[in-house]
Amino acid sequence: MSDAELNDQKSELNEMVTEYSHRMGTINEEQDEGSCYENKITSAEKVLFGDKHVFIKTLSAAVTRTSALKYDRNLELQGCVNVSKKRKPAWTDVDDEEIQLGDMRKTAKSTGPLNHLEIDKPYKEYLNNKFKHIISQPKWADTSLKNESDEQGEELLRSVGFLDKSREYSLAANHIKFSRLKDLNRATYGEGPINSIAFHPFSTAAIVAGEEGIASIYAIDGVQNDKLHNIHIPKFPIKSAKILPCGTKAVLGSTARYAYVYDLMTAKEHCYKLRRDRGHLIRFQISSCGRYLASAGLNGEIHMYEAKTMELIRTYKQEDEARDVSFTADSQRLICNSKGYNVCVFSIRQQKLEHRFIDEGCIAGNVMDLSINLLATGTMEGIVNVYDFSKAMQSSAPRPEKSFYNLTTAISCVKFNNTGELLAFSSSKARNAVKLADFPRAAVYANFPNNGKFGKIRTLEFSPKSGYLALGSYKEVPLLRLKHFQDY
Repeated sequence: MSDAELNDQKSELNEMVTEYSHRMGTINEEQDEGSCYENKITSAEKVLFGDKHVFIKTLSAAVTRTSALKYDRNLELQGCVNVSKKRKPAWTDVDDEEIQLGDMRKTAKSTGPLNHLEIDKPYKEYLNNKFKHIISQPKWADTSLKNESDEQGEELLRSVGFLDKSREYSLAANHIKFSRLKDLNRATYGEGPINSIAFHPFSTAAIVAGEEGIASIYAIDGVQNDKLHNIHIPKFPIKSAKILPCGTKAVLGSTARYAYVYDLMTAKEHCYKLRRDRGHLIRFQISSCGRYLASAGLNGEIHMYEAKTMELIRTYKQEDEARDVSFTADSQRLICNSKGYNVCVFSIRQQKLEHRFIDEGCIAGNVMDLSINLLATGTMEGIVNVYDFSKAMQSSAPRPEKSFYNLTTAISCVKFNNTGELLAFSSSKARNAVKLADFPRAAVYANFPNNGKFGKIRTLEFSPKSGYLALGSYKEVPLLRLKHFQDY
């Protein structure tokens, strides 16, 4: 990229910033004259989504920085410049540079000749060379070229701004690189036994909900994880909490005959009563389009609601009592397992049962999750089956692509990451009963959980871009940083 092209891009960006600022000023003037809507927006909006002016400044800085980096990389590839990024020492002692080798030899009262030594040579350099000769230089002291991915990983914990799209690498075959950060709910630990974790789709924030009827919103930085806000609903043990894909509302479900929809923009909740024959919202899912909410009801019924208003759209029926539900990526099908061994697939467009198949080796189903084309089911017997969904739709008794027998107690949670490369599954009946498997290798990682003290895992969740994995136990929510994924 030439200097002229780079300057042209900066000029265009500055014009966009100026035009945006002018429009925002006009809108603000109109709102001051005739609208009081802005007065109703609480601090939760700025905390979660950031100030608009800060946003555009961050965008400008990020684009400028990205253009400059691309320009430097092009020059480096052409051999025009020699770009070197070296790690800096943790500290530098100025006195070390002033002490010479001759001074130290005099202090030690050396009686031998010093002709073979450079008397004016810094004593620090002499010690460094001697140490390397005897022991060799350790990796932590190497100041050679720093890997760019390491810088991005550190930046992810320090900033919630824009991140460069990282280069793609395949997952390691046997070991996954991860580190444990501060607990996500370390600010309060007040939610009780954790039942649900929901990451915000855009901002680095998450909702943690539990048996005490408290849903807390935390900012994610891996260090402080400050509490932003909390919702306390008496006599309402929160069994599940989901954030709509638009990121503006959250749905809270319980064993009670009503549900809450919490508006993240106005910090207000609205209660919706459910009919007695429709059960409750213990386990529910929201479609990727954000329109539908499906809940496992009573007597084999699966209820589908309008997600924002909780208006009942239709009810599906199967033989056994429903346990868990999941939508396909295109929001055209609804998959439901049961307390038996059957898995049912309903067509939302045709409003009928489209297909049914037997979950191999299953006596009593419990949980399930669907990635792009992989369906994972967890049973009360501790078995996790993974199916190719397109093949499962063609057979009444499909063979799973892989079955995991690593856990011996009932599976309480299965979850794919956003790319379908990782599958996490856990059991709340035993301590540290959590495993992580990668696909298409279809094998668990030997170094996970690596003797980590995670407690009994009741639920787990990946962040939108798989940079984090949160594990919900009976009190804490351990937060793990998956180093293969560079984005939140």
